[in-house]
Amino acid sequence: TARIAAGAAARLGTMKRSNQVSALMLMGVRPADYLLTPLTYGFVLALPLVTLGAIVLATLASAAAAGLVSDVTMVRFCAAFFHSTGLPDLRAVLAKAVLSGYLVSVSTYHLAMGPKRSGQDVGDAVNQSIVVGMLTTLLVHGLFTVWQFT
Repeated sequence: TARIAAGAAARLGTMKRSNQVSALMLMGVRPADYLLTPLTYGFVLALPLVTLGAIVLATLASAAAAGLVSDVTMVRFCAAFFHSTGLPDLRAVLAKAVLSGYLVSVSTYHLAMGPKRSGQDVGDAVNQSIVVGMLTTLLVHGLFTVWQFT
């Protein structure tokens, strides 16, 4: 999340600094429509896919560790795993990922599109987008987890 937000903030901040955003407005294009929309779609679609991939790999690593440490077969592991997790868990994880992706994309856009007088301002926007992106993701996941289990 932070790495993608940093790249997006650097690209957008550089566009703002080099007056490319002003050129878009001069042509009658709203920068939010042209720049924020694909960024948001990218975050909202990619973050759940990356999350699902991480879940699959973590589950396979857990199954391998359980097999090595306590002679649990893959069949027993899968039976226990699918017995203890269900569709509500998957929905909660996907909702967290989608909401996090949306909030990170919007905050990254707004941080990157602020006034840029120098390259240092672009670097500051990149650092701010990393911090805000991580805090937003942690906050969303924390609040969803508290809501899910209370």
